[in-house]
Amino acid sequence: MRTTLVKLQADLENCTDLKPLDHEEYPHDYGFKFICNKCRYEHPKEIIINRFDRIAVQLKSQIKRTANFFTYCKDCHNEIFIIITLAEPVTAESKDTEDEDNFIPIIEVHSHGCRIKEFILEDQFQCTSSAGNIIEGVDLRANDWSEFDEEGNIPVTITNAKFQLEELPGNGQVTTL
Repeated sequence: MRTTLVKLQADLENCTDLKPLDHEEYPHDYGFKFICNKCRYEHPKEIIINRFDRIAVQLKSQIKRTANFFTYCKDCHNEIFIIITLAEPVTAESKDTEDEDNFIPIIEVHSHGCRIKEFILEDQFQCTSSAGNIIEGVDLRANDWSEFDEEGNIPVTITNAKFQLEELPGNGQVTTL
């Protein structure tokens, strides 16, 4: 099983705790493109996955799994499944201060039979204004977003939003839901 981190970097003004708006009442839709590990076929269409959809999977090896997404490669019929989990929260104490890129992990994508090629932003985020108000409906598809926090009487701005994929070393551990 291969683990890939989806990481976010953005310039935040008057806000903190930028993260996907992702709970059972409003599951976040994560978009990806992937490559088959077996035949290296690049699947042309994006897939949309949310971490609350659970699929019981019976693999050819007779092993039963639960995943968020399952398919067969259209070219070689290799089994492909993906499990999404939230990344561990990063605090000021745990963040590497020498990390100049300042990318924060938001989700972990555990994939079997494929390699994640691209993350496609599909859904909304939330942040906390410096006045302490949670603001939902943050749309980062244009890489910039701004709104006025009326309760806190301050403008809230997010600019230069970028996403990055990072494949973790030591892949091979089995992840379960």
